[in-house]
Amino acid sequence: VLNGLLIGEDWENAIKIPLGVVPAGTGNGMVKSLLDSCGEPCAASNATMSIIRGINYNHTHKSCPGTFLLLFQGLQRIFGLRKYNGSIIFVPASGFESYGEPIDVEKEDYGYQGPKVDIKSLNWHKINGPFVSIWLHNVPWGGEDTMAAPDARFSDGCLDLIMIKDCPKLSLLMLMNGLNDGSHVKSPHVSYLKVKAFILQPGPRVDDQAKSEEKTLMSYDKPLIKVDQGLATLFASSLDLADLIPIPRD
Repeated sequence: VLNGLLIGEDWENAIKIPLGVVPAGTGNGMVKSLLDSCGEPCAASNATMSIIRGINYNHTHKSCPGTFLLLFQGLQRIFGLRKYNGSIIFVPASGFESYGEPIDVEKEDYGYQGPKVDIKSLNWHKINGPFVSIWLHNVPWGGEDTMAAPDARFSDGCLDLIMIKDCPKLSLLMLMNGLNDGSHVKSPHVSYLKVKAFILQPGPRVDDQAKSEEKTLMSYDKPLIKVDQGLATLFASSLDLADLIPIPRD
């Protein structure tokens, strides 16, 4: 939706349209985070009343199977554990400059007409794989029962990067238990840092047999994500949040 609003020449007017989110997807992480910040349960009725004030909304929200689906996929990935090569390039937030090695970036492409930024002037760092998992968030909840980024704040101007480079299968199972309350980030196998921008340089699976099979699959361009703080407005129950929304530029 945001990319659609930002893709035209009139993006400065289009992005002023307030956005409302109703939980009807698989994870519902964004709306869960919005309602949770106001102390309200993640339900369609609560979300709708945040958008349309004073209307009696008598819809009974039934829980979708999204949480079970995410759990099943997580277990499936643990037992069939994969590691991927490649690297991540990022601009660390203040206090996280010790992560990675400083590098220069020459990228100037943009995927929408929004605010421009001098990519080359930013303080880029790089971490090489292989990786078990990379998760990038700007809200605390990744799903209704998954607090993926417990330190994420709507208005801090940062993305929260949760990274696992190596971890035994048993430890990964224990990490899944910690997703309910965010305690998984305390594991020595998890690196948790805040960044201002992020580039993924994808690579093939570590498994030699899979390299040739995934060469074409993993040869897509490097996605760039940059925080544009205060760019869009979201409806919330008792707040009108003009906060950060990370958007892939290309």
